[in-house]
Amino acid sequence: MGINLHIQKFKEKLANAVNDSKLPPTIVQMVLNEITAQVNILTAQAIEAEKKALAESDHVETSDEQQELKEGDKDGKEIHKD
Repeated sequence: MGINLHIQKFKEKLANAVNDSKLPPTIVQMVLNEITAQVNILTAQAIEAEKKALAESDHVETSDEQQELKEGDKDGKEIHKD
């Protein structure tokens, strides 16, 4: 299922759950605000995890590039010795 269809189905299920709850709009709003706050926390955690993974990936790539440069420098010096 594509993301757009998945989102649409989620919205429909959420609207049905709200309607089926028969709760007053103020209570629904309070509940949805609590859920939104929890989702915001999860989003922030996901972003931090992605930043950490990217930093670790950059560190590995930088280390590999530095190693290649060191090897290239060594090879270059040997070529220029003659």
